[in-house]
Amino acid sequence: MEALETAISYWDDALAAYNSLSAAGAPLTVTSSEEAEFCRELQSLLDVAYRLQNQCELLFLDQVRIIILYDNCRLSLLAATPLGVWAVG
Repeated sequence: MEALETAISYWDDALAAYNSLSAAGAPLTVTSSEEAEFCRELQSLLDVAYRLQNQCELLFLDQVRIIILYDNCRLSLLAATPLGVWAVG
């Protein structure tokens, strides 16, 4: 996740450099069709990276919920087990 966050930061900076204002206050113009295509592809890459980052965060939260549910079920089973009989696991 940290590597993805770092990459997103670099891509954001690169896109911001193309969209930054010149000293006169006017947006810098993209000088070629290749640079315009680069900006479109970079924006598309950022969109995908942000979605991936969001999905990773949701997956992490789901894993934490599963661990908590598992622990709660295990504790419930242990509490319901008669004394002297212990489940191994």
